[in-house]
Amino acid sequence: MLYFLRLVYKIPLYFPDLFTGFENIRFFTQYQVWLFFIINYPLFIVNKKYLLLIRLLKVTSIGWAILLFYSGSRGSVISILSGLCFSFIFFKSHALSFIKLNIKFLIYGMMGALFFFKLLPWYFGIEEISGWRSINELLSDTPRLYLLKLSLNYIITHPWLGIGPMHFAYFPNPISSYYPNPFYAHPHNSVLQYAAETGLPSALILLTITAYGIFLWIKKFKHLDESSEDRILWVVLFGTICSAFVYSLVDGVVVMPVSQVLMVIVIGWMFGLYFQFNTKAGIIKHHGLVLLGSIVLMMTLTYCILPSLRPRLLGVNASTREHPKLYDPRFWMQGHIPE
Repeated sequence: MLYFLRLVYKIPLYFPDLFTGFENIRFFTQYQVWLFFIINYPLFIVNKKYLLLIRLLKVTSIGWAILLFYSGSRGSVISILSGLCFSFIFFKSHALSFIKLNIKFLIYGMMGALFFFKLLPWYFGIEEISGWRSINELLSDTPRLYLLKLSLNYIITHPWLGIGPMHFAYFPNPISSYYPNPFYAHPHNSVLQYAAETGLPSALILLTITAYGIFLWIKKFKHLDESSEDRILWVVLFGTICSAFVYSLVDGVVVMPVSQVLMVIVIGWMFGLYFQFNTKAGIIKHHGLVLLGSIVLMMTLTYCILPSLRPRLLGVNASTREHPKLYDPRFWMQGHIPE
């Protein structure tokens, strides 16, 4: 609606004014990468006789693809294409219908973005500023180079245990003179961030577990019944997790809360599919120990955050008094815990 109103009243389409509800446009592109394949999935399972529903789903998918291109993120488009490539590599002919459908929507999305955000503004004589950055600007991205250097410095100086989980946004900066900026809360690379915050051994273990999980996923897919309706869902979720991983190498996919929630949902969905027919999985065998562990964990977490909660419970907003420009409790953004 906002877009059409701007066309009617010839108001410039400044990027990213049309995206509301997200502090940064990249938070929205993370959201898109997690949901791009999943939004298209219903088209594989809806009965063909429901033509109106199918058309509505297609319009929704095309609209989602248009926003993907208008968001101006090359990384999100490349990550989605990477997810399609990995799906073909590991699932071959089983992934062809999945790949063809998503490629079609990507093409429609690119054409739609050109029509709505290039052709129509030009026709109506409206100024339009796209979110696409030039190649030269990307190659000379000083903050990204600084974050890369900072991550490597953390890994070299703290190789075994790292600087602490989620402490990239808080840990004292040893090379702040190179490019001081307190608002870069993560290095835009999940592997480097995890290695810097938890150490190289932990990062190696996580990557090994991830690779082994992918191996088991592909292995079990090959033993599924050919007539199983869930086969395409296995490909969809695999493509989704691959796309998100690739995007996490250039953006804060593992840091931002909305993206983290979607990550838990997708991974949990994959666990549910993998163990759905396994009655002997035995994931929880000792309920008493699990309950005891949960109680200990909650008590520990409560003890750790109590210094932050006490001023709030007493009505003293310490963070506002001492740090008026910070936005608590966004520890994931600034690494600050009020005392």
